[in-house]
Amino acid sequence: RYNYVIQKEVNNNNSIKTQQTTYKSWGNRTIKPLSIFENNIKQMEYKYNSMGRMIQYVGRDEIPVSIIWGYNYQYLVAEVINADFQACKTALGVPTATDDIDYLQSFTGTSLSNQTVRLRNIPSAESSTYQYKPHIGLTNVTNHLGYQTTYWYDNLRRLESVKDHNGKIIKQYSYNLKNL
Repeated sequence: RYNYVIQKEVNNNNSIKTQQTTYKSWGNRTIKPLSIFENNIKQMEYKYNSMGRMIQYVGRDEIPVSIIWGYNYQYLVAEVINADFQACKTALGVPTATDDIDYLQSFTGTSLSNQTVRLRNIPSAESSTYQYKPHIGLTNVTNHLGYQTTYWYDNLRRLESVKDHNGKIIKQYSYNLKNL
């Protein structure tokens, strides 16, 4: 696996702005950024698991945002602001020596939710969690305040409505099919 550095300079009204981006090759023609610096000041830094899935990023504000994957690494199941990936692993009870959160991949629905709710116990962190119905779509989003938004689908797997934490419909969709 190789690292690549691309540097560009922009001359804008007699001031030169230098941006340097470091990339890593993950094989299978996949290249992803590791860090972005502008005038030697870090703008973004990214961390990935062994499969090249992003697990954490940190912006210039130095606040880490961790990404937790589920459903066999297909879907985002949690986003945790102000907690690094190591803190998320600790909250989930994963040994620190492991590279990833592999055990979550077999959970779905309520059993997955019972696991990711532990991320809300990380001090000073804001955790949002996501649930899916595989091959259909997103079913629930719980924000860092604990409010849940629910997504409902019709028998043809099309999004039908979105309901807020009180069960009130906030968006409703209808589909009109045209004969061809």
